[in-house]
Amino acid sequence: MRNPVRRFLVTTSLLLLIAVWSPLTLGQTPAETLLNTPLTLHFKDETFVYVLSNLSVEHRIPIGLELALVPKDDALLSINVENEPLKLVLDLIAQQEPDYRWEVRDSVINFVPARSRDSLLEQLLETKVSRFAPKKGMDKYELRNAIAELPEVKAFLDSHHLTVFRLGPPTYRSIYSNDAVDLSISSTNVRGVLNKIIKESEHTSWVLKRRGASQSTIYLGM
Repeated sequence: MRNPVRRFLVTTSLLLLIAVWSPLTLGQTPAETLLNTPLTLHFKDETFVYVLSNLSVEHRIPIGLELALVPKDDALLSINVENEPLKLVLDLIAQQEPDYRWEVRDSVINFVPARSRDSLLEQLLETKVSRFAPKKGMDKYELRNAIAELPEVKAFLDSHHLTVFRLGPPTYRSIYSNDAVDLSISSTNVRGVLNKIIKESEHTSWVLKRRGASQSTIYLGM
């Protein structure tokens, strides 16, 4: 047998790694795996929206944000962590921005207003969707329009005299783009559709708010 000592050392090392990591990874749900994602962050006096954007863009954490009826972005967050789990980071965010709370939905982080919640946005997100089956390779604006054209969504918008903001600048393909990704989903709601998109595609965040003088326009960003 060639290099028996070396072979023994390599085998022993692998067994030790398995023994150390297996309890941490095996048996975890997707939500637990997400919340245990280790992060190193250094923010000083940054806005709530900036911190969430950094988490989704730089660290690929899927985050959905339902903005309050009267949105504010005046809280300045300071977060300094070294290799700490995402759950700790989310708790620190909520402590410093008490207008929002976080929860895990569909293995995605959703931030929900803790006060001044917009009941129409809440109802829209909970609107039942029988099936969402977009063509593969759609950009984020095409996906937004496909959601707005769902019969259940159109009925909700019409009944409340709401429209969806449709315009958007040109988009460019991301290094994470994958035209083979299937974003189809059945028996869900609008929140489930949005969470599916940011969990499975290159788009890692969604934000929903109302805008305009009469608050009759829904803005959906991804």
